[in-house]
Amino acid sequence: RGMLHAKTTTVDGRWSTVGSANMDTRSFCLNFETNAVIYGRELAAGLERQFEEDLKGATVVKSGGSRSRRRRLLEACCRVLAPLL
Repeated sequence: RGMLHAKTTTVDGRWSTVGSANMDTRSFCLNFETNAVIYGRELAAGLERQFEEDLKGATVVKSGGSRSRRRRLLEACCRVLAPLL
């Protein structure tokens, strides 16, 4: 069925957001990605139903294990430098 790249979120069955932005600083500040924020129970319920339907075709992916301290430190440094990359 392919890969779903759009991000959707519902909060309390009323607030919904749909768009391309990841919930991180890079997406919001550097990549000019955007989301629509919508208030309404009907849309939130529809998004939740669609998510449940999408889960039926999903594949579980397990982590390869915990990362070492060295790896986590390197990732933290890269995160600080990410805006310059």
